[in-house]
Parts: sequence; structure tokens; C-alpha cells
Amino acid sequence: MEYVKETFSLYVNNFWKITLLALTICLPFLLVHGFTSNVVYYYVSYTPAEIFGDYTNLFLSMVFFVLVQIPLIKFIQMELNGEENQLSSSYHTFFKYGFMAFLFAILYISLIVIGITLFVLPGIIVLILFYFTPYVMSYKKQNPFRSLGTAFRLAKKHFFKILLIILAMGLIDNLFSSILLLAISGVSSDYLSIFFGQLLLNLIFFPLLTIYTTCRFHDWFEELEEHVPVKKLH
Repeated sequence: MEYVKETFSLYVNNFWKITLLALTICLPFLLVHGFTSNVVYYYVSYTPAEIFGDYTNLFLSMVFFVLVQIPLIKFIQMELNGEENQLSSSYHTFFKYGFMAFLFAILYISLIVIGITLFVLPGIIVLILFYFTPYVMSYKKQNPFRSLGTAFRLAKKHFFKILLIILAMGLIDNLFSSILLLAISGVSSDYLSIFFGQLLLNLIFFPLLTIYTTCRFHDWFEELEEHVPVKKLH
């Protein structure tokens, strides 16, 4: 409950800055995701390849999820540490490491999707073990591939807590999406109304999830760093 209160406090106190990040970083990716997924669904619907539309939707949503977290993570890190120039540093981090993070996201999500498709459990394990890679990247100011080791150590220590966070986020997202769909469907069956309603929900809900996870990660990361052995100089 303490982290939930901290999440809403950070969101409310930095509402306009977080909204700016959501509109300039999250929104473009959400629009690309929505457009691409719908084009694929249009061509594969009612064909033997229809499942390809589901995979495209899942793959793009997860890849973009990894990417758009980056500026929000950096912003919350600086806010928790009492640092200034959060917005400029958040954009700088995103543009500096965005391409490498994109390559990492493609590899990471591909392994997850393959693992879940073939055996389920391996995909879930990969998801959890490297879930904090973009967080470590933002905190340590290094490319995601150099952040894998730290993310792995954190995941081993907090494996089931991370699993619970992911499950809770998924359940809450599905719950609110279902409620929104029912509410809009009761007024209009127009696709654009549903699409933009979901878009608005994501722009509000996604930053909240990232803030909450960053607050949890922040404490775990500091604890881990305190126990890192210092190399002796000879």
C-alpha cells in the first residue's frame, strides 16, 4: 500500500510533466501499434493465418512497452533522488539509448514469444529474469546489453515479487479495458470511439504502472548496489 500511495503522489505532483512525456513518447508508439495491428488484422482475418494478427499485436505491444518506459523510469529516478532537469534528462536518456533498447526489445520479446508458444514456462522465466533491463539501463546510464547481468541478479532475488507485479498489472489493465469497452459499447459501437478510448486509458494507466514498478525497483536496486563488492586497487 505504501508504494501505491507513493505512485499516486508522484503522478499527481508531476502530472503535467508526466503527461508531456506520455503525449510525446507513448502516444506515437501507441498510434503506430494500433495502425500496424489493424492493417495486419485486416489482411489475415478469416484466413488460416489469422493467428498472425494476434502475434503481431502481442509482439508490437511488448516491444513498445519496453521502449516507452525508458523516459518515465529516468524521470521518476531523478524525482526520487531530488535531482533537477528531469524532463531534459528523460528525453536525453531515451534518444541516447533508444536504438539499442529497440534492438534489445526485439530480441527479448522474440525469446519470450517463442518460449511461451513452445513450452509456456521458459517464456515466462525469460520475461521475469530480464524484465528490469530497461530500468538498470536508465539508472546506470549504459546500453541494455551491459545491463543484463544486474537485471538478472535482481530478478533472481525478487523473482516471485516481479511475477506478482506483472500478473497484477495484467489483471488491472484487462479489468479497466473491459470496463471501458462495456461503457463505450453501451453508447456507441463506432470503432474509432473504442480505439481512442483505449488510447486515452493507456496514456493514463501506463505511466502509473511504470511509476509503481520504478518505485519498487528503486529500493531493490539501492539494496543490491550496497552489497556489491568494491574492487581493490593493487
